[in-house]
Amino acid sequence: MPRTSSSQWDFGELFPVAETRRVLTVAELTAQVRRLLEQHFGPLWVSGEISNLRLQASGHAYFTLKDAAAQLNCVLFPQRRPGFSRPARRRPQGAAAGRAQRV
Repeated sequence: MPRTSSSQWDFGELFPVAETRRVLTVAELTAQVRRLLEQHFGPLWVSGEISNLRLQASGHAYFTLKDAAAQLNCVLFPQRRPGFSRPARRRPQGAAAGRAQRV
């Protein structure tokens, strides 16, 4: 027996409840990705070409670490930078150690 609707906008259950999608917030998604990365990799080292280096007056250094197939946006905090200087202009290579903090 068909269900009676109370208005033209009452469509009832279009999809079974078990099949509905869970919509995550940006914070929920990045927290889950961070947890997965930390559980499966822990502290890690990544090597690649340093590009787009921007040294800020605050002491932060922002840069991209990349290879032929992918890139990571990175930040180096002032307390972690002693001895860090601007690499040579021509295809500088670097290695970074750290934790996944934000995706």
